[in-house]
Amino acid sequence: MTRKIRLAVLSASAAQSRGVLRLQDDNSTCIISGYGGKNSPDYICGYCGSILAKKHDLKLLANAATICNVCQEYNDLCRPAKFQEPPVTIRTIAKNQAQKKAFRDSPLKQGPIHNKDLALLRESLQESWMKYQGERPEILYHYTSYAGLHGILKSHSIWATDCEYLNDPSEGHVAISLIESYIDSIKGVSSHCQCLLKSIRDRLEHYKPDAAPFSYFIACFCTSGDLLSQWRAYGASASGYALGFSAEDFGGYGRMDVRRIIYDGETQGALIKGAIDGACDALDMTIKHTLPDQQDPQDIITQFSNFLSDHLHQFMLTFKHRSFAEENEWRIVIPFSRDTDTDLLRFRSANGLPVPYIESDLGKRNGPKGIMLPLVEIVHGPTLHSELTKKSLHLMLQAYGYDHVDVSGSESPLRT
Repeated sequence: MTRKIRLAVLSASAAQSRGVLRLQDDNSTCIISGYGGKNSPDYICGYCGSILAKKHDLKLLANAATICNVCQEYNDLCRPAKFQEPPVTIRTIAKNQAQKKAFRDSPLKQGPIHNKDLALLRESLQESWMKYQGERPEILYHYTSYAGLHGILKSHSIWATDCEYLNDPSEGHVAISLIESYIDSIKGVSSHCQCLLKSIRDRLEHYKPDAAPFSYFIACFCTSGDLLSQWRAYGASASGYALGFSAEDFGGYGRMDVRRIIYDGETQGALIKGAIDGACDALDMTIKHTLPDQQDPQDIITQFSNFLSDHLHQFMLTFKHRSFAEENEWRIVIPFSRDTDTDLLRFRSANGLPVPYIESDLGKRNGPKGIMLPLVEIVHGPTLHSELTKKSLHLMLQAYGYDHVDVSGSESPLRT
């Protein structure tokens, strides 16, 4: 059986810097065939597996690329693929955009609910929550400095930072303040609902980021790869980089959630009101139809408290002040426990402050040959020398096995 070597997929920007050859005819049939021995390999497209050359020494075609007629992806004629699975590219995202999936992650982490009223409430809250999460964008961008870029490529991971150390000092507290204010405003409810609200109020103290025995590590993304405010905030004086990832490939494995940030105050208030009012109504209905000898009312209240606090906790992770709205942020959220996860901790310095972070592969695993991030594009900042930066980036991407990643420059008009 002829040995097959899968070639490295190239980005269009990398291929354009080389000579591009056609190795297939109009019927996508290979037209290059060598005369090597029985051990000479066939070379196949790194994306679709079509044969590009039979029994040929492609090292003779130095610094050359070819385009596959079947999938229209470029291939490096000198280098085999580093990873086991075909990469995600900008072109494949565009071709598969009709297959985009809606928001998939249920914010209600509990198992099966046997209480009819609680099950109906969960369905209602899930519907309203999904309305504000919706479909993921095709590409999400992570702004970083050169050090961050190099670290991400070298480790094949994104650094997710403890939420207490993010740039927004109100992180997590916006929702807590709104929840506390709304609970304090509620009057005239049943004694059972009063117990439920008190339970939620007490739980909020444990959910505050600076007091909790657990935490959440977060990596932030933006829907735009060329946003001037982001260059200034995260891109090291606009000399940084925006790394574009295929958002649909986030979270295939591992324990991480993908969330869209909600900035509008009216929306935040409506979600909180709907969750709390709905829980109170469902609790009253449940207790009304439960005989005293069937279940202790306090057990029912505890069940509702567990359910409601889980749902409200999603708001703490996704509500931010409206002044950050321009970022249009999406984020990955990774739960962290001091009891079980301390071996994952890493630390970096920020003006002398040790900042805890953990490394995330974004849940995208590519088998025994290694882990590959779903990286599809890099945009360099507006103050960098465009041609030299592009050359350096292509070399760096090739060194770490990301030849398929497209490179472009910011179009923001900013002087150096």
